[in-house]
Amino acid sequence: MQKQEILNYLKTGNLPEFLKNPVELEELSGGLANHVWKIQYPDSSVVLKQYTAYLKYNPNIKLSENRSLVEWESLSAAYKLAKNDKFWTVPKPLFYDSGHHVIFMEYFHCTNLFSLLSKSTDISGDLNWISDAIQSFINDLGGINVPAEVISDTPVVRYYRNDQKNIPERLSMVGIPALEIEAYFNTVRNEVTNTVIFGDLWPASVLVDIEHRKIVVVDWEACRFGYRYNDFVQFLGNLYLMMNGEPFHNQNCKLLFDLILQRLPDKSQNTKLRLLDMIVSLSQYDHWKIPDLKSTLKKAVEINL
Repeated sequence: MQKQEILNYLKTGNLPEFLKNPVELEELSGGLANHVWKIQYPDSSVVLKQYTAYLKYNPNIKLSENRSLVEWESLSAAYKLAKNDKFWTVPKPLFYDSGHHVIFMEYFHCTNLFSLLSKSTDISGDLNWISDAIQSFINDLGGINVPAEVISDTPVVRYYRNDQKNIPERLSMVGIPALEIEAYFNTVRNEVTNTVIFGDLWPASVLVDIEHRKIVVVDWEACRFGYRYNDFVQFLGNLYLMMNGEPFHNQNCKLLFDLILQRLPDKSQNTKLRLLDMIVSLSQYDHWKIPDLKSTLKKAVEINL
């Protein structure tokens, strides 16, 4: 929805009174798959997130708008879990309009970690507590209570299930022997995944409240059942690419990578292979701007867990 459409929707939609009559609208993200707006009211601000039916740059790639339900249920469960946590929180869910695939939630005046790890910023003094907060968040997710029927068989779940077939090719790209790949691949295909994971944990989904030394975790639409330490591995995979990318403060990314790696509970060889697979998979995106990607991927094999 564009600005005028949002205004019309707020005035005429079947919404609670407190969400009507905004003072100002600001687009926070007209992103790849969602539209996110900050709505200013006389006494407060809220976030409106609308889930589109297709990718912004390719309308032929259809998306399930039902991922709004996944986010609403996951966010609601996470909010209950985070109420008394000193390290992390989530936006308070305010209203869900299932007919328009729109969620209203609390607004936080914070910068995401992806931006804070840019070349122009130095947050080295905050990385220890940020690491503690991320560890606390991932560990606490084991206690989240999301309805199984909402997150068990979503398009995201089916995407990752189908993507497993690409694991051997990705690991062969970094020189892992064929027999080791085969053994790991069989493990992944047969593992029981009954732990709730965030499912898309990377620095852009972590807002940092420097003043209160707390993180705010946003974008819950990929929440699902998965490998217990998937969120650790995915976060590390992103940081590895960032610490080799031109737009980023490479030393801070490396320091945060090392701090998170220290907190990784499972340091088995299978976890290392999972991390290598994650790094290769994530490397397809061009926002890293890595000068020598091939060399960077090969070097990942040297990571010691």
